[in-house]
Amino acid sequence: PFRKATGNPHVHYLPHGYVDGFARVRHKTETHKDIDAIFTGTLTRHRHALIRQLEQRGIHVVATKPVNFVQREDLVARSKIGLNIKQTNNWLYPSNSRYHFHLSNDSVLVSEHCDTKCDLSPYVVEADAGRFADRCHELLSNGTWHREGPARRERFMEEMPMTRLMEQLLDATYRPI
Repeated sequence: PFRKATGNPHVHYLPHGYVDGFARVRHKTETHKDIDAIFTGTLTRHRHALIRQLEQRGIHVVATKPVNFVQREDLVARSKIGLNIKQTNNWLYPSNSRYHFHLSNDSVLVSEHCDTKCDLSPYVVEADAGRFADRCHELLSNGTWHREGPARRERFMEEMPMTRLMEQLLDATYRPI
């Protein structure tokens, strides 16, 4: 869309690829993870409603407005899963940056299904709003949450290394038209 809007054929998308050394979260051991699910961001009515559904399922959720990186890293280190909840019921877009942060930090992310996909969508757990609380509960109760984060990061690291993506972007940018 930006290429079309600007009329510039050299406008390209900068992907969120895997970057060595980007991970900053030092996860607590399973026995010291005192938060089931973490959400940081603007707390809209829609987000509050889904968080209440999680809490009604017995899931301990910490939901907070945006915090500084030290606080966010601590909350993620203490959490079993991360949450990506749309701003409104009809919100179309996933949060690439939220996806990237959780993927890079071995934190399994459960995302409410968005009609528009991004290049990181295959690496997160998606669920429709009606199944969101169930999907979170399943991950937490069956114990797979602790394997999912590292397994998804490994796949992301293998399939989307930023060095290769940058080479492709630079080649496309400087290719004659």
